Amino acid sequence: LNETSARHVNDVFSELAAKAAADVDGIANAVAKVGSLAYTSGIDLQTTSAMLTEMIESTQEAPETIGTSMRTILGRLTQIKTGVSDLSEEELQDLDFNRVDTALKSVGVSLKDTNGQIRDADDVLFDVAKKWENLDSNTQHYLATQMAGTQQQSRFIALMNGYNRTVELQSIAYNSAGKASENFSKVQDTLSYS
Repeated sequence: LNETSARHVNDVFSELAAKAAADVDGIANAVAKVGSLAYTSGIDLQTTSAMLTEMIESTQEAPETIGTSMRTILGRLTQIKTGVSDLSEEELQDLDFNRVDTALKSVGVSLKDTNGQIRDADDVLFDVAKKWENLDSNTQHYLATQMAGTQQQSRFIALMNGYNRTVELQSIAYNSAGKASENFSKVQDTLSYS
């Protein structure tokens, strides 16, 4: 972490907090629970923060709980149930990596790319979210249970139901450069006016 990256993180968190029913500390706490796993799962800071902010906003649950929930979801997405190092390309294509892979296939979403590698988790989650409203209730609950587990399924459902809001927050996060300073100046102006 250097000054530039710290400023970037501050901008993302500050702008999301300014535009959502979440605060900077809450977003930071949620990201702290899942940040490294999100990164290794192919999700950047902006998208991770947007997903977590949407879940905090829609559930109004503790940010730590939301971060733990996302960690569970990503852990299930990236879990591989068998060794793959000795498999041929053809065997890799036919392999079901885990229960999540099987559940995703049932709705036409692939966990793997054309080379048999696990896709970035945000791409998989967004593909599911795009299909979500057209799935019947039983299929939604099946996917939620497989992707998040029984304890976390309501939070997964909140993420899927809030797809449009997540995309909006993602755009806000990507366009947040310099916003922390701008927001701080507004606060200073307000305080000096009083």
